[in-house]
Amino acid sequence: MLRDKGIFLHGGVGVGVVPKTPAIPFSSSIKEYSSKESSRTLLHYAHQLGHPIAYAQEQNGQLIQNILPVHKTEAQQISTSSKVELALHTESAFHPYKPDYILLLCLRGDDKAATTYASVNEIIESLSNEVVKSLKQPWYRTAVDDSFRTQGEPQKEFIIPILSEVDEKMTITYDNFFMRGINEYANMALAELNYAIKKCTRE
Repeated sequence: MLRDKGIFLHGGVGVGVVPKTPAIPFSSSIKEYSSKESSRTLLHYAHQLGHPIAYAQEQNGQLIQNILPVHKTEAQQISTSSKVELALHTESAFHPYKPDYILLLCLRGDDKAATTYASVNEIIESLSNEVVKSLKQPWYRTAVDDSFRTQGEPQKEFIIPILSEVDEKMTITYDNFFMRGINEYANMALAELNYAIKKCTRE
């Protein structure tokens, strides 16, 4: 196991027999394409961290989400894309009940692909005090992830702070694709944050 700044990397976990990739995700028969052993593996680790949750609006509330490329979304900022690098973000940044952990288990990988991340502590060390103060203000507009709007639901926007202190620890709520400042100071701070995140991004 490799551990680094909130990231845990486990190797050699059980995935079972990997079935054929379906052409259409989220269908009623999607479970036929999922490896039961891989689902058990994910839930094993999830229960060690807390209570696994799902969202009714995302993949019809599937607790284990089977993510795969979709022909019409290959260039979008969405988990089913395949021809664009996903921008860094806090998972479900718009949501009042964001997950504390995200578990990823690759069934059919690409050695050239990498999962990227950035440490909030490292990011904050790269920012000026004034920028940190600005990022703590409710000055940033974000919106609902496209994965929550697959049935044509209307878009909604939320005004939130990017940095918050929870139990004396700094947390970040960030979405490179959706997030915009609502005033000049906010946009200046966001530009510096974007640069710091890019500088602190690791594989």
